[in-house]
Amino acid sequence: FSYTAAGVPGIYDGDTITSGEPIFLSQTCTMNVNFSYVLANSQLVNVTGNHQLYARVLHEPSGWRRTIPINQQSTFNGNSFLSTGTLDLCQVNFLVESLTQETGLQASNYKLQLIAPVLISGTVAGQNITDTFFPTLTFKFDDVHFYLENNNGSEADFSFTKTGTNNGVISEQPNFANLFGFTFYVETLRIISAAGILFSLGILAIIGVYIYFLAQEDPQFLLKLKYNHLLVDVQGTTFEPAPPIIDVDSIGTIVKLAERHNIMILHITHPFLHDYLAQTPQATYRYSLGRSEPVKTEEVIQQEQPYIVNYHPQEPIIAQNTQNSSANEYRQ
Repeated sequence: FSYTAAGVPGIYDGDTITSGEPIFLSQTCTMNVNFSYVLANSQLVNVTGNHQLYARVLHEPSGWRRTIPINQQSTFNGNSFLSTGTLDLCQVNFLVESLTQETGLQASNYKLQLIAPVLISGTVAGQNITDTFFPTLTFKFDDVHFYLENNNGSEADFSFTKTGTNNGVISEQPNFANLFGFTFYVETLRIISAAGILFSLGILAIIGVYIYFLAQEDPQFLLKLKYNHLLVDVQGTTFEPAPPIIDVDSIGTIVKLAERHNIMILHITHPFLHDYLAQTPQATYRYSLGRSEPVKTEEVIQQEQPYIVNYHPQEPIIAQNTQNSSANEYRQ
């Protein structure tokens, strides 16, 4: 803030009253008010806002106050502006005299406040910022003169910075978050989260590669992993399924038959070969994994030595050689 008024030589050092000096009503009633605003922030861009000057006359003990506009509200662009206006001090004194006559309030501790509200908006790091600022210069006055409430004879009496804005500079502050009783930077938590996701993806990739190579080395591994609840491993080297034998081209067909007839899939392991059998009352369906040539007929099965499947609940299936027993004999 700054102010000037017409002075009388001999009472003041010159013919102009300057900031910090009292203004006597017997000498002049006109005060020229100036307000200069600077926003010091190199990161703030696209700054716009509005401002106005007005005076407030008040009596703090009683709460009485009156507002007098000094100029009209104006807009600005950029980081600085200058606002000027003229205040009639005799009008201010007349308001107090009228208050005394109308209310009978006898007081001498009236104040005059010069207020310059500023509303600004801008962009910092891509984020919209809006802020307000209400600098206030306070005078005391009586019937004779107006004088500063705080007058230390320095420019600091007329300069104001908004509390918490780092001397007028709007700065970015890192966000914090509390987790398990500890305080972390939000940016740190983001980095930790990203690292956790990458670590999880890495573990999944390792597991996927391991399963892939395991499946390449042992093709029946994936089948066992997927259909283990339907498979029954048959121990032995030979088996006599119920004719006719029907070969199918996919394990999916065997699974559908097993689920339809509510039966288990018999898994027989041969050297370099795995057979999956679904025995229904009408036929035996077979899917062979690792067989280089398709099975022609059930004659291939007839050439094998038969064996009997003995099945007991809670016990593994055991294949017994049937050289000394009937091929159609089964013991439950």
